[in-house]
Amino acid sequence: MSDLPARALSPEHRGLRCVSVVGAAYLVQGLVGAVGVLILGRLAQLGTPLETQVGILASGAVPWVLKFGLALVLDLGPSWPLRARALVLTALQGCAALCVWGLAQAWVGGLAGAPASMATLAAGWVALNVCVAAQDVLVDALALDTLGDRRAATATAMGIGFALGSGLLGPLVIGDRIVTDGMAAGLRLPAWWIGALAVLPAALLWIPGRPTKARERARARPAQPGEISQLIWLPIVFVALTFAANTTSAISYEFLFQHLGWDYPSYTRVLLPIGACAGIVGALAMGPAVAQFGPARAAMGASFALGSIWLGFASVAPWWSAQSLIATLAGAEGLLQAALLVGLHALALLAAARSPMPTTMFVCAMAALNLPRVLAPLLAPDALALGWIGLFVACGLVQVLAGVGLWPLRRWALERS
Repeated sequence: MSDLPARALSPEHRGLRCVSVVGAAYLVQGLVGAVGVLILGRLAQLGTPLETQVGILASGAVPWVLKFGLALVLDLGPSWPLRARALVLTALQGCAALCVWGLAQAWVGGLAGAPASMATLAAGWVALNVCVAAQDVLVDALALDTLGDRRAATATAMGIGFALGSGLLGPLVIGDRIVTDGMAAGLRLPAWWIGALAVLPAALLWIPGRPTKARERARARPAQPGEISQLIWLPIVFVALTFAANTTSAISYEFLFQHLGWDYPSYTRVLLPIGACAGIVGALAMGPAVAQFGPARAAMGASFALGSIWLGFASVAPWWSAQSLIATLAGAEGLLQAALLVGLHALALLAAARSPMPTTMFVCAMAALNLPRVLAPLLAPDALALGWIGLFVACGLVQVLAGVGLWPLRRWALERS
């Protein structure tokens, strides 16, 4: 950082604070993801048409694709002081907590309740994602401006934070409360948690001065041969790498509750905890792998393994009724998807370091990761024309081929900047 007075914190201490804020912000995003999963699971169990389920899922993803305006403001305008970032992040996370509380109020009828209005539920879900998407841009800019020499640690903090929120706390605590007391009571829990986490940015980032602009460091670095084409290719391959996972996620509720006949307590108390614990392991293991082999090579391995899992699952269709098989699939998916995301976040951080507009580049990469959250659910009902076996085969093949798309980026390494 530059322009910091002598009495300011040491670089190591400042870096630790910023990594903590990034991890906590992704924990909030993970909690929001868990809220969406639990809501859609309940809607599927209630027999809500698949088109309605995926419509709500896709509507919440739109704000994540439309983040470029704020990214351009951050790249083209003056660097924000850390204290200003702290206050804005705290305000956004406070608003997110209020939105989750509003979603809780949308459910009526106690333990066997249903949403009073699908339109109200969808509106609350969109508003929540607007808050969290804006928070995401600011946190990414914070990471780029302050943590250029800690990319592996930053990507790991992003992955672990999201895995803790979306997997561990979601199924083990929120899901159990939903099963016991109903959706309204269960959704009030993350509202309180997100509200408590809102104080962290203000507490940890109340540091004087402005961080050195990430784009200034990027402009000082000479462009490498073929780098522009690689930067253009990266968002394209990101879409392919996450499309199959979002497709299986969109149809998973229909697959479990309607096709296999699972009940909601088994889903929340068995499958989600397994996937959550596996996700944390995958995120932790991927950090050293990214540092050792480079993010593209590590992500390529995770993508190949994930595609192979789906192909193998399709080949054992006669045994799908065995809960142990589904639990094994959930664990493998949780581990490999979390590992893949850590690798892709590290790749996005490297791409930003190579771009003269780093925040916008990182947002483009994240928008590419999130674009399948809109497209895959909308296409999922038509994809079921392939049949369940054909759908898993198609997802496996797409995932393997997408992993091949990382080959041009295999030489990217985590150098100190």
